[in-house]
Amino acid sequence: MNLRRARASVLAMAKVRTTSCSEFIDYDLPGGAVLHIRRNHEAGELTIGVRDHGERRDVRVTICPSHCIGLGASLTLEDGAEEPLKAALHLGPVTLYFGARGTYGRRHPTHRDIYIEPPGILRRAIAALTGEHKRRKVSVVVDRFDGGMIQGPSISARVVLWDDDSSWERGKSRQWSANLTRLLWGKAAQTENEVIEEREVEVALPEGIYTMRAQLLQRVISWPRWPLVKLYRGVAFHPARMLVPQRKSDSLAFEGNRTGTSIVDGNSIRAGVANLIASVLRDREAYGGPNWRAKPTELYKDSHNLALAWATRPDGATDNHAVCARLLHGEDLGVLVPPGGRPRRHDSETSPYVVSFSRNPIDGGVHVMRGGVAPTVIVDGEIVEWSARVWPDSRVNIGGHELIAYYSPIGPAPTSVQLPLVETHQPAEDAARDVAEVAATLDTSVPSVDEVGPPMDADTSWSEPPASPAWTMPAVEELGELVDPGPGSDPMPPSTPAPGPSGKWNGD
Repeated sequence: MNLRRARASVLAMAKVRTTSCSEFIDYDLPGGAVLHIRRNHEAGELTIGVRDHGERRDVRVTICPSHCIGLGASLTLEDGAEEPLKAALHLGPVTLYFGARGTYGRRHPTHRDIYIEPPGILRRAIAALTGEHKRRKVSVVVDRFDGGMIQGPSISARVVLWDDDSSWERGKSRQWSANLTRLLWGKAAQTENEVIEEREVEVALPEGIYTMRAQLLQRVISWPRWPLVKLYRGVAFHPARMLVPQRKSDSLAFEGNRTGTSIVDGNSIRAGVANLIASVLRDREAYGGPNWRAKPTELYKDSHNLALAWATRPDGATDNHAVCARLLHGEDLGVLVPPGGRPRRHDSETSPYVVSFSRNPIDGGVHVMRGGVAPTVIVDGEIVEWSARVWPDSRVNIGGHELIAYYSPIGPAPTSVQLPLVETHQPAEDAARDVAEVAATLDTSVPSVDEVGPPMDADTSWSEPPASPAWTMPAVEELGELVDPGPGSDPMPPSTPAPGPSGKWNGD
């Protein structure tokens, strides 16, 4: 009980702040110092430090899991950096980081070479040690890193002896590195990605269900002087158009790479679907908060633009962009390629020679559409028959002109329906197929009289139609609402009363 009271008393004196992935705790210490503790739940980091109230002097230690298995230590001195003294101790799967910063000092407002208040002892010492080079590092580290399906596993050794590790010059730099795996086992040989299984899947997220094509990929990595091989499996999804917030940015991004493909670890497609959902939700919570949802972005100056830049700027072009204009939901950006000319913006919607770009109402992505007589359009090597998805950095060839598309997704339209999220590239063919499927399911047999209509009452006869209702001013259905035409409109004749039910089946 006494321990509980003591703990409650300590917590009462602490200042606690929380974010979506971190927790900050500050304790006031005697002498005007502050003990600060930070727990980063996303990265699994714990930082403990001591600073003054002015936050001019700070010493901290951070322990966190390593991105690779490493052994060694490093010391870095950098004059003018926020933390001029940094050190690291690599202990297998765990790494300890140490950092310290002192006071910068204050310069004279007009004579910048004169200090009113000189820098602290730490910064003066580091400036004297580094001299004109400003940065010096001593490091000896051996680590094992697994690059996955791209590079495979490797063991490397790096040595830096009192040198600037941010630059390298042959014959002068005191930096050495060696790939021990390659020296001992030989150069690795990799096979191409082999498709083990491929099928269409549905990925469920809070905003809806995404239909994608999933491929189970396999790659084998081997070494000449090692008897065993390394087998990697992953699952590729396309099109991965799930929206995620970007770190330290107000713009949105699509999950995966810039071509609309997302590759996650997984020994099966089912495991890949689970890992994909976990990856999307993890990024949304880490960079947008626990309650982040895809919504339309605010209209910034350039964030809603679609730019079609020259892959190779032609002679005589006055700008790097062939077309650059704002593209919002419900708007079209037309591009016309005149005979013997270059692509340019065309605002007329009546020309059949125009290639049109539009926003997807679900995710704010970009689609390109062409008519039958429009110039040939090729997106990322695929010829566009009717419509195709355009991704950021996609190569778009219009009439033989190679362009690169630059844009940011702007989220769903304010009134867009979130379900379903199935894209239709050939609406005419798809509609015809749907009609055929529905027609095949219709029952065209003639039912008996007993199967038609409700049972008759004794006093009811079908031979007499019901009385016609009194005629009133009709309403006009417009955009889902009933609107009175108002005075001055031409009156419509009374509607013909509907005939009463007959005893003959009419096929409805």
